[in-house]
Amino acid sequence: MEAFKTYPFKGNVRELENLIERAVAMEKTNRLLPSSFPAHFFGNYENFWDNQIPDLEKPVDLEKIVENIEKKYIMTALEKTGGNQSKSAKLLGLSGRVFRYKMEKYNIR
Repeated sequence: MEAFKTYPFKGNVRELENLIERAVAMEKTNRLLPSSFPAHFFGNYENFWDNQIPDLEKPVDLEKIVENIEKKYIMTALEKTGGNQSKSAKLLGLSGRVFRYKMEKYNIR
């Protein structure tokens, strides 16, 4: 809730609506968690996932977790750049070729 209180929402209600709709669409469970939202929402790109790593008391599907993270970052980059793939790739530090491959892999249009 603290992130919702402090995030500037430059797009006003429209940005809030898009943020929540995207989180609901991407989330696999029936609850929205901090991991349901892009890292920029919390104002911390580098260390955001440090607090999200589970204790590993039971097996996890690491490949699926990484895929979900990649999808969220790609979709956020596309959203930030108005759908511009070249700018999105640059934001994520990827070549255009790798970015297009990942979009195809995750069926992102």
